[in-house]
Amino acid sequence: FHEKWKRKDSLFNFPAPFRIVLAGPPNVGKSTMIKHILLHQDPPFEEVVVVHCDPENTAEYDDLGGEDCNVTITDQIPRPSEWSDQNTKTLCIIDDLELKHLSKQQKSNLDRAFGFCSTHKNVNICLAVQDVFNIVPSVRRMSNIWVLWKNCDLDSLSNIARKCGMLTSEL
Repeated sequence: FHEKWKRKDSLFNFPAPFRIVLAGPPNVGKSTMIKHILLHQDPPFEEVVVVHCDPENTAEYDDLGGEDCNVTITDQIPRPSEWSDQNTKTLCIIDDLELKHLSKQQKSNLDRAFGFCSTHKNVNICLAVQDVFNIVPSVRRMSNIWVLWKNCDLDSLSNIARKCGMLTSEL
């Protein structure tokens, strides 16, 4: 289930499994970019799990799913045993969670989702955050795609580039 990049693929058709961090201030298009990634996947995702701080009152992911895709919206990061088998191509969207305030079990589930479930259970992850510095270092290190929006604090952008091993000229 490990995909390879093909020349004819859409630029949003990232080879699975991927672990994407989308970081930027509110209302810059993080959720919209996640939807573009979802729409351009070939083969498409069969299951989508949205982890949101307020699953009952969020409407931004109401248009996901269809007859071939099962969508679940929750406020808990699933345990490794709760993910489908490796034959089900899954997208996990983690949006608007306060990562610093997760319980010990939820931090463990996040770490295992990035480290184990992504590669062994075919779980692709999109983590949308406003502050990169709230992401635990292990998750930052395991992320293989970064999308950064311009921040009003350019000093923090330089720190992000330094901590993530990017050159500031690439920003």
